[in-house]
Amino acid sequence: SHKWHGVAPNDAELELACQQLEATLGDY
Repeated sequence: SHKWHGVAPNDAELELACQQLEATLGDY
C-alpha cells in the first residue's frame, strides 16, 4: 500500500520513490 492512494506507479516510478524514501530516512 503506497502513500499515493488510487495511483498505480510503474516499476521505474516505484523504484525512484523507494530510493527517495531511503535517502530521506537516511537523513534522520
